[in-house]
Amino acid sequence: MVYRMVSKGSQLTLDSFTKKAKLEAKNVISERSSKNGWIWVRLGDFVETTSGGTPLRSRKEYFGGNIPWVKSGELEDNWIFSTEETITEEGLRNSNAKIFPKGTLLVAMYGATVGKTAILGVDAATNQAVCAIFPKKDLIDPFFIRYFIIWKRDELIKSSFGGAQPNISQTVIRNLMIPLPFKDGKPDIEEQRRVVARVEEITAKIEQAKKLREDALKETEKIMQTALHQIFSKPEQKGWVVKTLGEISKNVRYGLTAKSTTTPEGVLYIRITDIDSEGNLKLSDPHYVKIDAATAEKYSLNNGDILIARSGATAGKAYLCEIKNKAVFASYMIRFRLKDDIVMPKFVFYFLQSPIYWEQLQMNKIGGAQPNVNAKNLQNIKIPVPPIEQQQRIVTYLDDLKKQVSLLKKYQIETEEKFNLMVETVLKMAFSGKL
Repeated sequence: MVYRMVSKGSQLTLDSFTKKAKLEAKNVISERSSKNGWIWVRLGDFVETTSGGTPLRSRKEYFGGNIPWVKSGELEDNWIFSTEETITEEGLRNSNAKIFPKGTLLVAMYGATVGKTAILGVDAATNQAVCAIFPKKDLIDPFFIRYFIIWKRDELIKSSFGGAQPNISQTVIRNLMIPLPFKDGKPDIEEQRRVVARVEEITAKIEQAKKLREDALKETEKIMQTALHQIFSKPEQKGWVVKTLGEISKNVRYGLTAKSTTTPEGVLYIRITDIDSEGNLKLSDPHYVKIDAATAEKYSLNNGDILIARSGATAGKAYLCEIKNKAVFASYMIRFRLKDDIVMPKFVFYFLQSPIYWEQLQMNKIGGAQPNVNAKNLQNIKIPVPPIEQQQRIVTYLDDLKKQVSLLKKYQIETEEKFNLMVETVLKMAFSGKL
């Protein structure tokens, strides 16, 4: 069953969440108990909860000890056997941190991983953003609770307070309504464990299938690079002429430094951030500059021009201009206007995606932590140049291959979404007494 949340304005309240959950539970108790012995109960009636604490960061002697210390960001629906930080016995004594035993169920109450769970694989302390859940003996299984929270995580977060940074509290967790199998008037712990074992058996198979899909996606990513390497390597054996990028360009220019605005006035201003890692133009946040006609002409972009990023993480990435509107380009990019009687722009663009190009580029990058390239180095890049007719055949082949690879990737992404839906369906069946 999916709870329909009642909102107050745009923000759900704990009160509305709890009342709605109890109402849903009341409506289904008789139906479920008469059919399969499942009854909706308040989690807080079957567990105890607490949280940890953080020693003073200013006291260095509180950190670096032998006590594993879990932060909320380490919860990823996982087991925790080691932690990013440790604290000392002194840090433990002088804070609200406390040691929880191996096997404790944890839930992140706020931060980037809010609502995520973990099971302790070692005795460990936690910070205050982590809720520790302790089931009352032989009443409820911690893994049963964990899978229910995973299933209902989105609803749990929606019931939270905190606006842009959602968070949940121990009160929200304790007021969570959860269906339990009952036998002879008591929670059936063995049935809970059977359900958990079944969930883990099925989800393990789904995870195995997802891993195979991930491996297939990696292999798909290699298809294009393998083809590019085969095409552009050993040009002398193919009778191709080798030229430099400078030799096949009739104009090379650095971009315009200007103050841009999102107001759609003036000329479209292509920035380095508008080009993604695959060399596609993404104008989700277009910028514009007001400049005179002479400047606009000087820094204009024509279809067939190639832009290469010259600094930062994207240094060396290329974009083949295919723009309908008049546009200029920003600094941190270099424009290569090609000699179209010698090369096809798309042929050059494909070369700039190849391992052959990137191997040369690595040797020409300058700088340390933030490497960059310059026009001089780029103009020295060697590119194999076959006759125009052969370039056309190569471009046609690579266009077709790229389409096939894109379809494969699309299918694989859709398959992953189906796997996620399968997990959700398994959990829904598990907590409806149908697994």
